[in-house]
Amino acid sequence: RENVEYKPPPQPTDVDGTMPVEDSETMDEISTLSAPTPEFSSRFAVEFNILKLLGKGRHGCVFAANNLLDERNYAVKQIPIPDRSNVYLKEKL
Repeated sequence: RENVEYKPPPQPTDVDGTMPVEDSETMDEISTLSAPTPEFSSRFAVEFNILKLLGKGRHGCVFAANNLLDERNYAVKQIPIPDRSNVYLKEKL
């Protein structure tokens, strides 16, 4: 497996290159979904460049993204990963 330089993904935009005002909340969700935790590193953040947001739903967001390894475009669903450290703390109590 070859090493790939990490490039932060561009912000998703609408077709005309602007993010609609009603989707500003989505940008916060995307930042939260993309932020790696110390225990978990997302392959999505490392291997893809986001081209645009295709849709969002209850279980995550779907992006048009370009794969840095094979340079092909994909629709990629990104889902939030629960914070496992909170589960561990609750079990200890």
